[in-house]
Amino acid sequence: MKTMIRTLILASFVFGTSHVGLAQWHQANGLYGGTVNCLVESGTNFYAGTDSGGVFLFIKEFTSWKAVNTGLTNISVHTLAVSGINLFAGTDSGVFLSTNNGASWTQVNTGLTNTNVRAFAVCGPNLFVGTCYGYGDADVFLSTNNGTSWSAVGTGSVGDGVESFAVSPIGTNHANLFAGTITNHDIGGGGVYLSTNNGASWSRVGLNHFAVHALAFSGENLFAGHSEGLVSFAKNDTNWAMTSWGSMNTAVYALSVFGRNLFAGTSVGVFLSTDDGTSWNSINAGLTDTRVVSLAVSGTELFAGTRGSGVWRRQLSEITGVVEHKNELPTQFCLPQNYPNPFNPTTAISYQLPAVSYVTLKVYDLLGREVATLVNEVKQAGSYSANWDASRLSSGVYFYQLEAGQFRETKRMILMK
Repeated sequence: MKTMIRTLILASFVFGTSHVGLAQWHQANGLYGGTVNCLVESGTNFYAGTDSGGVFLFIKEFTSWKAVNTGLTNISVHTLAVSGINLFAGTDSGVFLSTNNGASWTQVNTGLTNTNVRAFAVCGPNLFVGTCYGYGDADVFLSTNNGTSWSAVGTGSVGDGVESFAVSPIGTNHANLFAGTITNHDIGGGGVYLSTNNGASWSRVGLNHFAVHALAFSGENLFAGHSEGLVSFAKNDTNWAMTSWGSMNTAVYALSVFGRNLFAGTSVGVFLSTDDGTSWNSINAGLTDTRVVSLAVSGTELFAGTRGSGVWRRQLSEITGVVEHKNELPTQFCLPQNYPNPFNPTTAISYQLPAVSYVTLKVYDLLGREVATLVNEVKQAGSYSANWDASRLSSGVYFYQLEAGQFRETKRMILMK
């Protein structure tokens, strides 16, 4: 009998709840109490950061959670981030780093004078931290060496406290970095701030007096979840328009994007828009705790972290109509040989990412001069291919180089006309 029950449980996980006639949310075993502030995927691993229990690793084989807190001396975790093989946790006492999938943690606070960490942003080799002690005392810090040291950037110029970031890549060495901040109506804070120079200076670009809890890009639109029951979006970075929830008035705490699907976590559950925020549908069937403060897509499922009852999960195919892919995500960074090689005049260069990364893929000639940039943007975990047309170049040896987080690899190819 026990064997039969275990078989049914595993079958439910492997095939998804939609296959057993239960098109609704289900609680993920083993993490029921406390607030789940953040969810993040790293390769084949999936993590939850909680306000009173530290970091948990989701064991997919058994659909349960395991605490991974060795060395994590502060278990009030507000935010998590992944950069290459590095996993970062932001807490009330600063930043902790794990290089072994959460098995152990090391505090990395050198230069971090404000240790109340609420948000991370990864932009190429740069890691940004958003902090908040209270109204009028907010800083952004930058590390270019995986948290070994930090420096304050734009001190005192970003709202009243940073709670969220979003990155829109526009170049090799810098990007549009947006910060969502909390608000103090007495001093006119809050809103969304923009930096185009790695945080050195900031300007407020909208949503004055709003507490902005979440930011996310969907295509060219930047969406902001804030405290007044609306989701706002901007085109061309600064022209904001308001999207109404209809008759509801609820704060938006989390945003997650999957293709053309935009998910919003609110104080009354999870909502989905498939038309750039113009209209929204409730997707709360089975979700008994609708106080959703974090969202993330992992594999074929959408996960929701709640304010008091742990993590809930639901098959994406039930709510988006997307067909599930049987292929698993890559487990490591990989840059295979281009094909064909030698080539004339086009070739395909494939690469694999086990985690979300800022990716550059460039081509150099024999003298080390850059001749093409094929990729320069943030990519989700997965397998990709880029085509290169060298019809305007002469025959010879060329090199292509992939940089993704801390991973870097270069390979040789031959153009033969």
